[in-house]
Amino acid sequence: MIYMKKTILKGDFTMWVITVFEKKEVRIFEYTDKVEATKALAKFKKNAVLTYTK
Repeated sequence: MIYMKKTILKGDFTMWVITVFEKKEVRIFEYTDKVEATKALAKFKKNAVLTYTK
């Protein structure tokens, strides 16, 4: 099962994505602010990665 938070914005922006792997599930969280994404990443104990895309 995949849970996604979708953000729709106009214009050019960098999207920060946290992908969390838990047993048979993958959860994805999207952020437009690097600081906010980094703080959110720190809350996960393990099995999470932070990536970005334009």
